[in-house]
Amino acid sequence: MVNIVSSLNKRIRIITWNCRSGSIERNIEAIKKFKPDIVTFQEVNTPFYNSTNCYGIFDERFNKGVVIATFNDFTINPFPIDTNVSDYFVPATILGPVSFNLLAVWTQQKPKYVRSIIPALNAYREFLKSSPSVVLGDFNSDVNLNQKTSPKKYHLEMVDFFKKEFGLVSSYHKQMNIEHGEETHKTFYLYNHKDKPYHFDYCFIPDGWEIENVDVGSYDEWRTLSDHCPVIVDVLIKQ
Repeated sequence: MVNIVSSLNKRIRIITWNCRSGSIERNIEAIKKFKPDIVTFQEVNTPFYNSTNCYGIFDERFNKGVVIATFNDFTINPFPIDTNVSDYFVPATILGPVSFNLLAVWTQQKPKYVRSIIPALNAYREFLKSSPSVVLGDFNSDVNLNQKTSPKKYHLEMVDFFKKEFGLVSSYHKQMNIEHGEETHKTFYLYNHKDKPYHFDYCFIPDGWEIENVDVGSYDEWRTLSDHCPVIVDVLIKQ
């Protein structure tokens, strides 16, 4: 009986990484050593071909894109993008041993980074509520940022909105059992300076999912490739 139950448990590895630049091929090469199932990349700066394992949006004005990539037995079924939503939000259904909806995020300076999150979540409300959902990416938000440009209240409102409206929690904060603002691992280094660290990158998952582990890459390991470090989340889905 133990073996039967164990066989129904599905382990998946989800990664988000703002790669800062480079082709999707370069960035997959950099991340594949972690043996991911699903990865979201922000700031891919060369065009790419959409397929069942690679899907996203590319803005030719800035040569920047957001990409969802899947590996192993997982594939991507794109969901229509709401063109009224600001910033870069890419929705898709992930199909495979475990299927769920995913919204990849990369917020921009206008309209004020984190303030765009709640309107986007409302725009994709039915999509996010129709299935277990994951929302992840570069939110450009940290409660320890300069309060004039990114007030703490907007970040905390976002966190509360995720939990109350969708039952989603930050995997890092749940695993570490800490509050937002208490992060000991940083995901972004302003101007690539080690002495200017922030926690910008998040993976919000259903509160009922069991987290096996959360890792954040180190500055020294990733500084030559990006000013961000990847967030690596291992979850166990019991079916």
